[in-house]
Amino acid sequence: MKPHLQKLRGGASVICCIVVEDRYTGELEVVSTGIGTKSVPKKDYDKQGYIVIDMHAEVLARRALLRYLIKDAFGIGNLTEKIGDKFALKKHKILHLFTTRTPCGDSSMIE
Repeated sequence: MKPHLQKLRGGASVICCIVVEDRYTGELEVVSTGIGTKSVPKKDYDKQGYIVIDMHAEVLARRALLRYLIKDAFGIGNLTEKIGDKFALKKHKILHLFTTRTPCGDSSMIE
């Protein structure tokens, strides 16, 4: 097993998810989830791009959200609508971020 995977399994992981709320119905739906704690060490980088380097839960949840939004926009989705040549969230949809710990770095500054 790779060393960075052993560290993730042995340590406390952060869970992050993005939830869509429908203002009309009050319904909540989890559309993306990420579980992780750190970035992969530079010595384990893969030059061919087969390893996700940033394993922070927030980053993984964001990546999953983007994938979800793209599929929603070009499929039969109920989250986005086309306005001209762009896509936007429907007005009655709200995104919420849930995380089990405050993010690292500047985004964790609490006043």
